[in-house]
Amino acid sequence: MTEVDLEEFQRSIAVRPMRMDDFDALITMQERCFPGMYTWERGHIQSQLKIFPAGQLVVEYGGNPMATRS
Repeated sequence: MTEVDLEEFQRSIAVRPMRMDDFDALITMQERCFPGMYTWERGHIQSQLKIFPAGQLVVEYGGNPMATRS
């Protein structure tokens, strides 16, 4: 089994505010996690960011969005 350097792993994880330029990655995640369901439209994200920006978060690993919290 390959050993994992946990310190390097932890340095590669970041939680940050969601941005509109995350839209394509968010849609890709939705399609993979919930196949067959309708995905968000750009207006949904814009509305969430306008109404409650503090609650819209993205978890990145190695600079790539991996999860959201909204």
